[in-house]
Amino acid sequence: MKTLKSARGESLVETMVSMMLVMLLFAMLVTAILTSTRVNTRIQNEDYAFTVSGTSDVSAAGISLTVNGNTTSAAASVKKSEHGYYYYE
Repeated sequence: MKTLKSARGESLVETMVSMMLVMLLFAMLVTAILTSTRVNTRIQNEDYAFTVSGTSDVSAAGISLTVNGNTTSAAASVKKSEHGYYYYE
C-alpha cells in the first residue's frame, strides 16, 4: 500500500475555517443591508414639511417647520447669495 508523501493541498480544518470566515462576512453584509433598509424606510415615513411664509421682501420672513404634526414657527432673515440662492440667518 502506497502512502501519500505530498503535503500539498488544504486540510479539512483550513477549508472549514475559510468557509466560516466567508459566512461571517456574509452575515455582516446582510445585517448592514437590512439595517440601512429599516433606517431608510423610517426616514421616508417621517412627515417633514418646511414652509416659508412672509412678505415679498427678501430681508424678513417667518419659518414654519412641521414634524409629525407638531408645528414650530420662528422669525428669520432671508439672504440672497451672489449665485442667486436664498439662505436663512
